[in-house]
Amino acid sequence: QQGVNLTIDALQSSAVILQALQSGSINVADIAATEAFKTTALGQANFTAIGSNAANDCFTCAGGFFIIGKNSITNAAQLQGKNIGISGVGGADQLAAIAVLKALGVTYDPLTGINWVPVSTPQARVAGLLQGSLDATVTTTQNLPALSAVPNLFMIVNSTTFAKLQPPAVPGLIVKTDFLKSHTALLQEFVKALITANRYFASNETAWLSLAEKARPDMNSSQLTALYVGYAHGFGINGGINMTRAQQGVNYLYTTSEFVTQSVPTITAQQFVNTTLVDNVLRQLGVISAFDGIGRTVAGATTTSTLAMAVLPLQTLERLGPVIGKR
Repeated sequence: QQGVNLTIDALQSSAVILQALQSGSINVADIAATEAFKTTALGQANFTAIGSNAANDCFTCAGGFFIIGKNSITNAAQLQGKNIGISGVGGADQLAAIAVLKALGVTYDPLTGINWVPVSTPQARVAGLLQGSLDATVTTTQNLPALSAVPNLFMIVNSTTFAKLQPPAVPGLIVKTDFLKSHTALLQEFVKALITANRYFASNETAWLSLAEKARPDMNSSQLTALYVGYAHGFGINGGINMTRAQQGVNYLYTTSEFVTQSVPTITAQQFVNTTLVDNVLRQLGVISAFDGIGRTVAGATTTSTLAMAVLPLQTLERLGPVIGKR
């Protein structure tokens, strides 16, 4: 509708996507930014974050990471010594899970007290749970349909708790810096289209569900509705960049074993994140302060606190049960 033509390439992991971005076979990556940030800081690549496809401050979202596993494991303390599937060592899911487990007050060191098992695809992690090679996994709501086929699961850390306790994320809409310089006008239209779409879906549940049914035929209508409700306050209506929270996310990365052991040179969020494209859109469309706080002033942008949200109030999300009916 915005006149931006693109092809969506559904690759299976952040590592694979980042390799494709570096090789030039894709132009934009929507991923967790940890590896892109680290390789840029190490001088092995030169990536720039130009925004995020999600809100940076959705503490009540039920659409993000969670930890699920065998029903013999009923709390985070019992994960000690267990095999937990992750996308890769040092990946965003593992780093976030370690921080969440520490925040939950486990007595063991989650980094060394858990056997973290790199499994490249969500499907393989589901298979690992089914076959018994994994005791639990860190995953996201998009994999709930596949998980529903696995018997005797328990939601060890639900996504609302995970979202509240995990460190702030570094924006993960990533491009090669050279591509940004050579295709600025194209990327400007792309970012405007994303923000426009996020605003549209945030105020139009029916439209989102109609498209989601086509994109995810493996999910039934009740699952898709629950997914929408769980994510509704997470739409990136202002581009998903808050530089204060981005720097907090960067600060956390430098405390992780992956960054310490590799002596990753220090760079700031400001050196990795470019807000120019998002800010240009906000000058055109205005800032909506109800959700997705930007934490900065954009010169020339109007501000309103209202958006016709087709979603439940925030307090209602706390009462929602998990989409998976296994407790």
